[in-house]
Amino acid sequence: MPTNEKVQESGFGNPSVDSIKNRISKGNGLLKPYNYQINIPHLSPEGNRELNDIVQDTTLPSKTHATQPVYYGGPLTQIPYITTYPGTISMTLLCPATSKVRDEFYRWLDTVVYAKEGLVNYRNEYVDPQITMQVTKRPTEGTSEAIKYTIFDVFPDSINEISLSQNNQNDYLRMTIVFVYRKWIKGKGVDQIFEEQERRLNTTGPQNPDEASLPDNPVPGAWTGL
Repeated sequence: MPTNEKVQESGFGNPSVDSIKNRISKGNGLLKPYNYQINIPHLSPEGNRELNDIVQDTTLPSKTHATQPVYYGGPLTQIPYITTYPGTISMTLLCPATSKVRDEFYRWLDTVVYAKEGLVNYRNEYVDPQITMQVTKRPTEGTSEAIKYTIFDVFPDSINEISLSQNNQNDYLRMTIVFVYRKWIKGKGVDQIFEEQERRLNTTGPQNPDEASLPDNPVPGAWTGL
């Protein structure tokens, strides 16, 4: 048998570097970890803009299923019974001498538990119902998101200690804010979907029988059938 037979590129055994590059380029290339955007409605528009300018490091949260081993005969079968969202979200920010978003984070943290009185505030006063974190495509491919997380019931849990040192005269001051949250989903939040649907109903009318039957349909019974 010949020993130098060329491997077919359609197979999965040993693709060439060029074929790998070609397939990746068809998906608009690889994502970069520095192309990301954060939107926190609890902050002002100016605060959100500054946040995206000075945030240096952050992480997208994790999700896992808690499982219970069940015996059906033979090896145990792992059965999921709940989804858990372990960990927190940390954001490390550079510290400009004057910073609107930094002041807003300090005020937000103090509304969770009032600093002077030591009283816990009402939950709806300090929880942001949902924030978004997204990894965007390369600038040449536009600004639409490639990965988008909608994170629910978010509030700052802590502002970590800020290191000061005479030995770091060529470095910049940084602060890390840690957030807790209830859950996250990939893509848009439910209320965002409803807002888009309501906007569409008010402009173009219902696009299917389900939308035509909605109680808030501005044109009851009207459906184009498209």
